[in-house]
Amino acid sequence: MLRRILIPAVTIAVLALMGYLLYSPPAFLDALSGATERLKGEETELVGSYVFGMNTERVSAAHTRDSVRAFLEGEQGVINDTTGTLHIAVQADDKPLNEWVDGLVERLNARGIQAKKHGYSALMLRSHLLGGAYEAFVTTRGFMDMDLLKGLDAVPMDSAAMNALLVSVEG
Repeated sequence: MLRRILIPAVTIAVLALMGYLLYSPPAFLDALSGATERLKGEETELVGSYVFGMNTERVSAAHTRDSVRAFLEGEQGVINDTTGTLHIAVQADDKPLNEWVDGLVERLNARGIQAKKHGYSALMLRSHLLGGAYEAFVTTRGFMDMDLLKGLDAVPMDSAAMNALLVSVEG
């Protein structure tokens, strides 16, 4: 009789413990596996592929989108655009990307497009993107399925082109 109760109870306890460990792994497991981003060394430069996206429903002025796209594709010169402020969302804990967006905002402002950066956690950024509550964003290409975003005007970029853009604009 005791065995009939003990075996299911131990099985349930083991399953619950495994579920807890998978949901919230203790630090020693993270250190051993290196699976958690926060325990890895911080990257200091952009690496990989990125996407700069604009919401065509929120950035309704086509000339603003065209001006930003032209700038991202390397065209230079002053852009006279006074249609308001372009709010650029970025994942707050990606230091190299944040530094790049700071440089982008500075250069857009110098060329006549008022821009402002907004940092979000990964979850909040995904939520804003899926809800359409963004004007523009910059994220890694694999951050989420971009086909889920309605009204997206996307500019794919790689890290070398992104770094070259800000360097060529400075010089």
